Amino acid sequence: MPCPVEVGVPLWIEKWLNILSISNERLPGM
Repeated sequence: MPCPVEVGVPLWIEKWLNILSISNERLPGM
């Protein structure tokens, strides 16, 4: 079995990419 970190990190990165993309849509200047 993969360790929790190997599973959790990609999900964490994807989560933040979604947050950043939403922030960029709200703040075009950023």
